[in-house]
This record gives sequence, C-alpha cells and structure tokens, in this order.
Amino acid sequence: VVDNGFFQFDLDEGVLSVGFDEPMAVESLGIVPHVLVMQHYFEVFDAEDQFVVERVTCGDTCRDGHNVTIALSTADLNRLKLAGRVCMSGSNCWLTVEAPGNLVTDTAGNPMVPLPNGLRSNSRYATLFIDDTTSPYLNRFGLNLTANEFLLAFNEPVDVSTFNVTRITLQSSPGVSDPTLFYQLQSSWVISQDGTLLVVALSDQDLVELQSRPDIATNILNTYISLGEGLVHDLSYQSNPSSAITNAFAARADDFLMDRAAPVIESFDLDYDSNRLTLYFSEPVILSSVDPTRLTLQSQVGSNATRHTLQGGTVERTLLAGSAAVILNLGQVDVTALKTTEGLTDTSMNTFLSAKFGVAMDTSGVTAAEISSDTALPVTEYTIDNTPVVIEGFTLDMNTGIMVISFSDVVASDTFQVAALTLQSSQFCRQTGSSCLAQSEYVSLSSSLHSSSPGYQVTIQLGFADINRVNQMRNVATRVENTFLTAAASVVDDVYGVDAIAVTDGKALPVDVFVPDTTRPYLVEYHLDLNMGQLQLTFSETVDIQTFQLREVSLHSSSGTPTESLLLTLPLALL
Repeated sequence: VVDNGFFQFDLDEGVLSVGFDEPMAVESLGIVPHVLVMQHYFEVFDAEDQFVVERVTCGDTCRDGHNVTIALSTADLNRLKLAGRVCMSGSNCWLTVEAPGNLVTDTAGNPMVPLPNGLRSNSRYATLFIDDTTSPYLNRFGLNLTANEFLLAFNEPVDVSTFNVTRITLQSSPGVSDPTLFYQLQSSWVISQDGTLLVVALSDQDLVELQSRPDIATNILNTYISLGEGLVHDLSYQSNPSSAITNAFAARADDFLMDRAAPVIESFDLDYDSNRLTLYFSEPVILSSVDPTRLTLQSQVGSNATRHTLQGGTVERTLLAGSAAVILNLGQVDVTALKTTEGLTDTSMNTFLSAKFGVAMDTSGVTAAEISSDTALPVTEYTIDNTPVVIEGFTLDMNTGIMVISFSDVVASDTFQVAALTLQSSQFCRQTGSSCLAQSEYVSLSSSLHSSSPGYQVTIQLGFADINRVNQMRNVATRVENTFLTAAASVVDDVYGVDAIAVTDGKALPVDVFVPDTTRPYLVEYHLDLNMGQLQLTFSETVDIQTFQLREVSLHSSSGTPTESLLLTLPLALL
C-alpha cells in the first residue's frame, strides 16, 4: 500500500478505497476470510478496538489496477456501526492486514505487504472519511397480538435511546381520516437493544385503544403502519433520523399473529345510586356483542347462592366500538328484582357475579370465557343507593279511573300514601292571588286504592268519592291542559325506607298521557217521596246539574209497556 494509500473510507456505503504500487488482481480479493481488520488506532490491545471483517468483495468496480475498491458486506457494515468504536469517524479508522498479507495479490499472485497492528504508517489510516448521512428506513414490520408486541426491521442499526413511539400510527389502510380507523401510539416502549430489529412492547393503554377499534389490526389485511420522521435515529455521529412513511403510503404488515386469548371479566362494580353494573375485561370487547342475559348476580360463591340472572339492560356506547370497561344500565325489571330480594346484593358482602360463556366477544372474534357459580367474582366497588326517588311522570284515564305514577327507582308500594296526592288545574294553584286557589280547582285524594307490588310504578284505582270530587271541579282533569299533580314527600318510600322527593305547588307535574271521560253517566236508582214531594235520582257518576232536563223524565205505572205515564214538567226546585 502506497503512502496515504488508504485514501478513502465511505461509511455510508461501506466501501474502502486502497492504492497499491502495482496492479492488483481483484479476483483474489477476499478469497481468504478474516484477513482485513479495521482498528480504532494504529496500535490496539483490546478486542473492542478492532473490527474483523468477515467478507469482502470488490464492489461495483471490479477491475484489476493500482486502486482497489473493497466493499464490506451489509452484515459487516451493520456490525461495524453497531460496535461503534472503529471507523465511525476519520480519527478512529486504521487499516490492518497481518502477515502473510492474503487480503489481495498482485497479478502475478504475490500477496500484498502486511500492515501489522502497531505499525505507525500513513498508509494505514483513512485519508478521507465520508460520514453516514443517509436516513435509516423501515424494511418490514410484524404485529404479534398474542405476545402484545410488534417488530420493526430497519435497513441499518438504530439507536433505541432515540426511539419516539408517538411517531407510529397503526391504521386499517392507506389514506384513512376517520379516527376510528387509525391510532397513534402513546406509551409503548422498546424492549430490544440497538440493532436493525426493534421489538416494541405494546403498553396497556395502547393495546386497549388499538383493540377498541375492531377495524384495525384484526388480520393482516387491515394492519398498516405510517411513521413520522425521526421515529428513531441511526448510530452514526450524524445521528440521522429515520425516514417517514406517510399516511397515504402506509405499509402493510409483513407478518401478523392474531389475538387468540379469550377476554375475561377480571372485576366488576355495582352502583345502586345510578343502577349501573360496570364490567372490567382483560381486553376490549365489542360493545354491541355484550349479552346481559348471560350475567348472574348471586349472594355467595357456589350453587347454594341466592341468584338473579339479568333479563336485559342497556350497554353505554362510546365513540369507539370496543372497550375494556363496559357500563351496563340495568333495566327496571332487574333493578326491582335485585333491590327487593332479601340477602342478594344488599351489601358488598353478598354481591357476586358469574357469567355464561359468550357474554361478549373481543375485536378478534374470540368469545369471553365463562365464570362459573363456583368461581363467582366478588364485587370490587359497591355503591349504595343514596338518591331519593323522584316522581318522573303520571298518566290518568278518567274513563277507568286509573292513575299510574312512574318513579325514578324502585319504591315500596306498601308505604304508598294516596292522601299525599293532589290533582290540580295548573302548576301554580295554591298561591295567594291565583285563580286556581280562588276557585278551589284542586282535589286531594283520599278514597283511592293502589297496587302493592314493589317496582318503578304505582297503579292507583281512583275511588268513587275521589272521582266524584274531581268531576265536581269543572276545570280539573277534564283535558291535558288542566291536569297536574303534586305530592308530599310522604307519598312513598324507596326500598331502603327513604322518602320520595316532594312535588310542590309551583312545580306541579303535567300529565304525560290523559284520557278524558267519554263514558255516558247512567241512572243507578231513584227514590220517590210523595209526602215530601221529592224525586231523588242517583247516577253512576257526578253529573252537571246545569244540564239537567226535567222534561226528559217520566214516571210509569210498570216496567213494561206503560199503561199510564206522567211526564214531569218544571219542578219547584232542584235540591
């Protein structure tokens, strides 16, 4: 090798250029392996300061001559960059060829003169050093949802300390804009060392968010990746940032291993204040797949438990189709059964959950595992009912005399007090100056009967006296516009003995559904007193005395075809 013969090393391409004093035979280059050694300095003693090249070729310019191009293999170049001690700059790049110099021969077959370790010669160090200025890029990637990790393969070693996971977006296809069809990672991390292959562990946060989107990463056909520039940097002194892969050109996964683990209910909460059951799964499940009728609440572990299997319920939906936390709003039938069954879900001590196979399905189509009665889960968080019940509305049918009052929660019907109810003609009725008060357009009930089963509704059969008193009020409960209800707090208790919230005058509830009286009154009986000169007629309901037509009344001598009859004329007085 001539003076300054090691005239160039290109770290970007992994190519050495060496000048000799006579023509060299390039076909001899690299026949003997492990001959070329690159060093940190002209004399080194530690193995880490030497890099033994395993394989060389003549590169793209394979011609005999004084100047020989020596190309490192991709594997050797990557090992060199990963080692990071040798030929990463012009100040630490020296060439060593030990005796007998079999790296290359001249055209006559003579080996080159060795360049031994320790020889301080300007023939050994790189006169020109070309740094690595090329960004690393992603060659391929794979997603393993069984191990909850994915693999990124780059064209050269990268520095994991520069890894920024937020530059990774997984998406269903190139060019998507719908936020349910892509997800930008937030908290996953690298679990591998510097190198060309990075192994990224999916964090719980990222896994849940990803699996909550059933149209992303459920198979290899809907698993694409886009990268922001600088996801990671290479190991060169330039620290080149990795190239971007834009949304429009997102790359599809080369390998995909689906999630085959069955989702499991890990815990649950019961909130009787809002009548909600919250299930916490081991992974997101598709909300529309949740079947409440496969859930059973029981008083203890085992087959001897008091139990209630849900009849229904409504799953709260979110922006995403899947979630690991499922909020189930319990139906009225189930709340009534649970709150009125003694010894079942009264406290956290007798609240357990079992589930049949198939209660839900994850985003990979795997069905949730069963929880048997013998392995029932204890409640994690139990919230008692602290909210008094509220009258939410009422209906009134004046034909049948049936009033139905709806409450916000289960009430103990045996505590219901009819006398706490008042029907009135407007929201403001018993305030000084109101026409309603002046005309006494309100009726407090007293003689009516009611249903006795606990539930969300109480059905009242208005008594004859109450109906008549309502009918006597010409402007109460004759149409929707004059039918309002007030109630004292004593009207009913919930199943825990707490009074309902009163409905006061000024905030009287308007009727939800009103059926007016369309049934014609009929004569029930009559009494005739000739001594007093009085005829008393009793009707099936209150009648409007102002509409009474005496000329329509006649007395007959028999119930059959009359032989004699008397048509009444004007009375002396109507009593």
